[in-house]
Amino acid sequence: MEKTKEEGYLNNIPQEKNPEIMTISGLNEKIKIAQEAKERILEKHNLIDSELSEEVKLSLSMIDNKIDSYKKEIEDLESK
Repeated sequence: MEKTKEEGYLNNIPQEKNPEIMTISGLNEKIKIAQEAKERILEKHNLIDSELSEEVKLSLSMIDNKIDSYKKEIEDLESK
């Protein structure tokens, strides 16, 4: 099965739990990468949200969920 462009963008977001990446600065970098991927998807489609396909909406939702999980990890690290 061929990967869509959106899946390619999602694959560029670091997924690993490498200790060096699990720092606040590493997590902030992952958030930045995820936000850039989201921007590329929106620019590519050049549409408002209501006109996006379900596949694109799902990709954007997955990116938002990843960003939220990174922010939660940052909060957890800051509370230690």
